Amino acid sequence: MKIEPYQAYKDSGVEWLGVIPEHWETLAVKRVAKAGYKKFVDGDWIESPYITDKGIRLIQTGNVGIGIYKEKGWRYISEKTFNDLNCTEIFPDDILICRLDGPVGRACLVPDLQVRMITSVDNAILKPSEDFDSQFIVYVMSSSVWLEWIQTLCRVGGGFRFRISRSMLGELIIQKPPFFEQKTIAHYLDTKTAQIDRKINLLTQKATLYSNLKQSLINETVTRGLDKTAPMKNSGIDAIGEVPTHWTISRIKNLGILSRGVDLPREDFVEGIFPVYGSNGIIGYHSNYTTKAPCLTVGRSGSVGEINYVSEDFWAHNTALYLQQSFNSSIKFIFYLFKSLNLQSFSAGSAVGTLNRNIIHQLKIAIPPASEQKAIADYLDTKTAQIDQIIQTINTQIERLKELRKTLINDVVTGKIKVVENEH
Repeated sequence: MKIEPYQAYKDSGVEWLGVIPEHWETLAVKRVAKAGYKKFVDGDWIESPYITDKGIRLIQTGNVGIGIYKEKGWRYISEKTFNDLNCTEIFPDDILICRLDGPVGRACLVPDLQVRMITSVDNAILKPSEDFDSQFIVYVMSSSVWLEWIQTLCRVGGGFRFRISRSMLGELIIQKPPFFEQKTIAHYLDTKTAQIDRKINLLTQKATLYSNLKQSLINETVTRGLDKTAPMKNSGIDAIGEVPTHWTISRIKNLGILSRGVDLPREDFVEGIFPVYGSNGIIGYHSNYTTKAPCLTVGRSGSVGEINYVSEDFWAHNTALYLQQSFNSSIKFIFYLFKSLNLQSFSAGSAVGTLNRNIIHQLKIAIPPASEQKAIADYLDTKTAQIDQIIQTINTQIERLKELRKTLINDVVTGKIKVVENEH
């Protein structure tokens, strides 16, 4: 197949669509449905007591991705519940349109799961008539111009409803090319997006490999040092194993003491030059600071165990722990040491979890002499920066491919470019 412009265009009269090919039509979403009962309806309201571990599968809003079905969570109802609640059965190639944020208006085809299925109330069910190709409609509702337009509608008047009613969704206008063009467009996008997705997946795997390489390098260097010929001894620490014989076995509290940050509600943020570090890094700026650099922070709640090295004076937020002064040790070495400890595994408490600094203080570690700590930190600074640059380059390629994918879907489903069969 190849792409080229259409010969003539017209104004669709629809803000999100703009101009469309002259021979295309437009119509309301509800007019896409077949005639008859339950062809464009909401899913079913299924309360917790009705949920079982077998029976008729319940497809939820979390299963609806942008153009794809996502397998997550397995919930069912009994056939008795199905009959008592007069539920709407869904079938492969029906369209589910999610009315909740994530974003609002995303859609996917119902997959063939080899079981009977229903869906939850915040998914609208659309059973298209014979004039429509289901996959084409899903691509329309996967286009960023469609999704951004619906997000705008959900914020009318400055509110943030993050949902759309089925009646409002049904009145929205979409495009209707001739059926054979819908099939051609869907087939073309199936092919091209699959090619792009494969490239993205390969690059994502490559970035993951480099991230793992970086973590392995940190783990090995902070426990083995730089001299591969140095004699070794058993550290007595299962997670570490052998370490150079001249290293000292101690506890983290002997390197430095972690302190808890200071509470600063969002409404008290005062714009300034000093970063506010929370559990996952910079969360804002303030006109004052609590902590002098250099320092490291550890996510205490929220992004538990995330480590940041801070080279400027900052406000330490109470969602983070910080280590400002050490006992004859390099802060940067301690930063890399903490990176190797998997501190997330020590979180406790609620479902979110928090880190107790007293637990961290008691962890056993191997400590090289101060001069060796600096050499290790300098080495890791150089090597991890090189790996980070590679990862950044890969991520840039991934973002470009995602943008290409988005632009391609937008341009093809709105008729900015025409898909035609290659001549033979």
